[in-house]
Amino acid sequence: EALKWYRKVQVLDPLLNPESRLREIACLNQIGAYQEALLVCRSFEESPPKDFNRQRYHQLRVLAEQEHKMIEISLSDDFLSGKKK
Repeated sequence: EALKWYRKVQVLDPLLNPESRLREIACLNQIGAYQEALLVCRSFEESPPKDFNRQRYHQLRVLAEQEHKMIEISLSDDFLSGKKK
């Protein structure tokens, strides 16, 4: 249910989009949808949406990059140990 709301907010209000995407990543991680979370992590572009605070966007982007790295490490560890996600 939370994922539906985060995705709806992203469409309805572009200024809330980056914050909502970061929350979406957290939700996807919680339910084990790691591949989908990786896609959302990759959706953070170099520059922020128009009228979005550049400093805050940079902070969100750094957090998304950290999540991306952690997910990739987790997936590679699971792969190496024979687990499937």
